[in-house]
Amino acid sequence: MVRAGGDHVDSLPQQQLQSYVVWVNLQLKKKPGVCPVEDLRRDLRDGVVLAHLVEIVAGERLGDIAPSPGSQQEMKDNVEKVLQFVASKKIRMHQTSARGESTRTTTFTS
Repeated sequence: MVRAGGDHVDSLPQQQLQSYVVWVNLQLKKKPGVCPVEDLRRDLRDGVVLAHLVEIVAGERLGDIAPSPGSQQEMKDNVEKVLQFVASKKIRMHQTSARGESTRTTTFTS
């Protein structure tokens, strides 16, 4: 399970949060040129790394993600596109939205 953004990340025990970071980075290593994450909230909030992560896990390319979003709206659009892709693949998710930077929660469960 991976959680990104919002209060849920803040409330996770540090050891559990670090385990998520390690798992995300293990996945991201599979895609050349993608930098590892250090802070889930900061590093996933623009949707770019989140898109890379979902592409790796799903084995499919997501289209139309802004690679360098310049505004909050572009970041939100990226996250929404990732969530729409995940929903279209019928991947089970819990408490998922892209409302705003401080309230966004993305949870993937397997």
